[in-house]
Amino acid sequence: MIILNKRFLKLSLAAVVLTYSAVVLSLNLHNIKSGVMNLKEKEVKASILTEKKQLPELVAEGTFFTPCLNYDGTKLLYSSGDDIYEMDLLKKDIKQLTTLGNCYNPVYFEKDNNLIAFARNDGIYLMNISKKITTKLVSSNNPQVSFAKPNFTPEGDVVYFKVTVQPSEDGHSFTEKEPSIYKISKDGKNEEKIIEGYNPLLIRSGKALVYESGDKIFLMDLESKNKKLIDSGKYASVSNCGNYLSYAKFERETEPYKKINGNKKLYIDKEYSNIVIANIENIEDKYNITKEEYDNREEEIKNWAKDLQETNTEQHFLVVSKIAYFDSFWSKDDSELYVSVYNGDKAGFELVKFKVDKK
Repeated sequence: MIILNKRFLKLSLAAVVLTYSAVVLSLNLHNIKSGVMNLKEKEVKASILTEKKQLPELVAEGTFFTPCLNYDGTKLLYSSGDDIYEMDLLKKDIKQLTTLGNCYNPVYFEKDNNLIAFARNDGIYLMNISKKITTKLVSSNNPQVSFAKPNFTPEGDVVYFKVTVQPSEDGHSFTEKEPSIYKISKDGKNEEKIIEGYNPLLIRSGKALVYESGDKIFLMDLESKNKKLIDSGKYASVSNCGNYLSYAKFERETEPYKKINGNKKLYIDKEYSNIVIANIENIEDKYNITKEEYDNREEEIKNWAKDLQETNTEQHFLVVSKIAYFDSFWSKDDSELYVSVYNGDKAGFELVKFKVDKK
């Protein structure tokens, strides 16, 4: 999983893109089961989705991590990867709200947009924007414990997750232990564990929880504790009507390279992501609103294949989509979906907007 905090943002962009490899699952968009779609089935599905896909509208350039709208849709709260900012969408003014550094995952309290919550490595914080008062709601004495993704309940309590992050044995990455989702009262006195997982997202009514576990997205009824699998994916966002989810889906396809005689063990690996919209009530009803885009590397691949023509070992050539999709959020009337993307052509992040057809 990716926690958008300072510790991870220091990694190179290449490492972020290659994170796709860790979340690859070959799941049919209509059938959640093991195995790969056969080609004919995939072609039929692609033709159905063609009318859903569209070119996005550029909203702004820059790092808009985990963005969210306020109650009336006039202001945008987001993290730059280091601090929290609020953009007035009508005036196009941007105000920096924190100076602590290492701040991420901001969210408004729906009943009072003057109150926000956000995360840092060392805890979950509350802020009164107008009074400029920041308080720490929960923390840990263990410096290896990281906190992320706070959500307000309708009553003002906070749901979040924490995980113990340790350097891996090779010293080049991190391992995560015991990621779990908790609920804490708004006064910070009562805390309870809800379930193991990460990236919690409360349905607006507060009666159901969307969360991730093992690179899959689940929906759990908080009263009955019944849960169902939505799909493989990350960074879920729920529509304001509560009926739809958007999320990023990471996939990988491998196909043999047959355009040259000789080595029969040459393969092209394609890694890409898309934004999917799914009907919560009928999880079979889901579709992509984006499509993968690649640079033309045919000549490079051809030269690679020629150089390996007489090699007897299996070889793979990796091609990564130019566009990487991350967080998304819905407009107040659910007619548009805003998405944070990495644009390889521009070598930077953007906030883009799609029209949503939920029919």
